[in-house]
Amino acid sequence: MKRCKAIAWIVAAATAVTLLTGCSADPTKYEILNDEGYTVSVRYDANGGEFTAGTSVIVDSFDVSKAPKDGEGNAALSLLDPMHPSRLGTDKSTPKDGCFLVGWYRQCDKSVDENGNEVITYGERWDFEKDVLTVDPDGSYSADEPVLTLYAAWAPKFEIEVRERGTEYVQRGDFNPNEITELKTPAWNEETGELDMFAVPKRDGYTLKTLYLDPEGKQPVTAQTFAHPGVIDYETATVQNPLLTLYADYEVGEWYRIHTVDQFKDNIGINNSYEIMADLDFTDESWPTAFLQGNYNGTIRGNGHTIKNVTFEQNNFEKTGYGLFGSLADGAVVENITFDNVCFTVKKGVKLVDTCIGLFAGRISADATVKNVAVTNSTLQIATSFYCGTTEYSMGTVCGSGDATLIRPAQIAVEVVGENPDELKVTVEGNSVTVGD
Repeated sequence: MKRCKAIAWIVAAATAVTLLTGCSADPTKYEILNDEGYTVSVRYDANGGEFTAGTSVIVDSFDVSKAPKDGEGNAALSLLDPMHPSRLGTDKSTPKDGCFLVGWYRQCDKSVDENGNEVITYGERWDFEKDVLTVDPDGSYSADEPVLTLYAAWAPKFEIEVRERGTEYVQRGDFNPNEITELKTPAWNEETGELDMFAVPKRDGYTLKTLYLDPEGKQPVTAQTFAHPGVIDYETATVQNPLLTLYADYEVGEWYRIHTVDQFKDNIGINNSYEIMADLDFTDESWPTAFLQGNYNGTIRGNGHTIKNVTFEQNNFEKTGYGLFGSLADGAVVENITFDNVCFTVKKGVKLVDTCIGLFAGRISADATVKNVAVTNSTLQIATSFYCGTTEYSMGTVCGSGDATLIRPAQIAVEVVGENPDELKVTVEGNSVTVGD
C-alpha cells in the first residue's frame, strides 16, 4: 500500500505546547503543521517507558489531501511503528525497566486494585503491518488534537532462575521474549574457549557443569535448545508463566576450554582455570606476562597435552617471582601436562630481597598441586650481565622455592649465554642454581 508522507516530531505533553504558545509570539509547532496541511495527528504514548530523546510522547502528523483513498473515499493512513528502523534515533522507544514491549494498543484503562496497586487493561492491539487508520478527508482536524492515541504496553521480562543442587544458592536472569524466541543450552565456544551461557544467568567465580530440569538431577538439559513455559497473550498484553526454574551443578573457577594459543592468551587471568584440549605451539608467540610474573591461583588440566616451544626472559627486577609461573599459590593446580622445549633467560639483576627464579615456577606454594607434570628438552639460560644486588635470592632449575621433586625427572639444562670475559660461574646442584664464586 502507498504510504502517506507524515511529519513526526516529539512533544513532552500537550500542555507544554500550550504553555509555550502563551509565552511567545512565534507560531507553535501545531500552528506550523496546520498551515502546511498536516492537520491529522497520531499520538504515541510510551506509557511508562520513554523515547530516546527523554520524552514520553511522540506525534506523527499527516496531510490527508495527499493520502491514498480506500473504497469508500476515506483517507487511508498507514502508521509507522515507533520502533521501526527507518525512524530517527530520537523517535525510538526505550524499554521500561525490567519489562519488554508487548505492542501498541488503542485501549489503555488504568485502575487501582484493593491493595493500592495500579492495574492496566489493554485492548485493540494495533498491527502496523495490517491496520490502516481511515479518516474523512473532508473533516475538520487540528494538529494539536490527535485523531488516535496508541499506548505502549509493557510486561515483565521472562525470567530464568537457576538453583544450585544441594545448596540454597539461586541466580536469576531475565530476557526479552520478543528478541529471544528460542532458548539455547549453554555450550562451549570452540572459537573463543568460553562457555556461552546465552540467556541462562552466569554465576561469577563458577562455571556451569550440568544444567537440569529437576532438583534430583535426573533430567539433564542435553538438547541444543529448550523451552520456556512463558506465554504472551498479545490480545490483552499479558503474560503467563514468566518464570522458569532450572537446577545446576557448578565447578569452582572461571573455566575455559583451550584449543589454540590465541584462545589461551585471550583468556589469561591469574585466577582463571583451563581445560587444555589440544597441543599448544608457542613458536613466535609470547608467554603471558600475567603467568610469568604473577601469582597463579587457578587450575590447568592438561589432559595429556603438550605446551611447547616457549621462549621468555626475566628482564624486570620489580617482581619477586619468575618462571613459566611466577608463583603457584596455595590452591593452584597444574596437572597432566608436558612443557617441552622451554627456554627461560635470566638477564637482569634480581635486586629485590627474597626473589625466587625457576624455569617452571619462581615459587611453588606448599598447598599448590603439581601432578603428572613433565618439563622436557628445556634450558635455563643465565646471561653474563646477570647481577643480583643481594644475596637473599634463590634460583633453581624447576623452582626457586618449593618442592622441585613434584616434577621428576625434569630435563632442564643450565647454560651461560653471552660473552663471558669475567668468567661468570654457574653451579648446579640438583635443583639449586648458584651464580658467582
